[in-house]
Amino acid sequence: MKEELESLKSKKVDIYAIYGKEDGLYSKEQIAELKNIVGDSKVKYLENCSHNVFIDQQNEFINSLKNWTK
Repeated sequence: MKEELESLKSKKVDIYAIYGKEDGLYSKEQIAELKNIVGDSKVKYLENCSHNVFIDQQNEFINSLKNWTK
């Protein structure tokens, strides 16, 4: 996925990501690499949150979307 993200970034496509730490889909190292590619402020890695970020951390999810789309 790294190559695809770098390709999108080179095309000036804005990339944002929200992941739950309890999801288990991505490791801390993978999230750190993602932050390095797209920027720390464009990635949220949330505590007490599984794969269903929009349910587990609804306020943080909505606030992040609002802030990113201003």
